[in-house]
Amino acid sequence: MLTDRRDDCLFDGVCIQHPNGSRDGFEISNAEGCAVRDSVIAVGGDAITTEGATVVTNGVREDGSC
Repeated sequence: MLTDRRDDCLFDGVCIQHPNGSRDGFEISNAEGCAVRDSVIAVGGDAITTEGATVVTNGVREDGSC
C-alpha cells in the first residue's frame, strides 16, 4: 500500500496478509506525523518502509492472522 505526501495519516486496525513472495506492506513517502497502530502486516517483504517520512508504530504485528 503506497501513501505519498499524506501528512498526519493514521492507519488503525489494518490487516495486510501476503506472506508469500517479496511484497511490502506499507510504503509511506514524503509525509510527516504518520502512525500505524493495532494492525497486522504479515508480508514476505518489509512490513513498513519509509522514504522522507516520519512514522510511529504501536501494536503492529508482523505475523499471525487477522
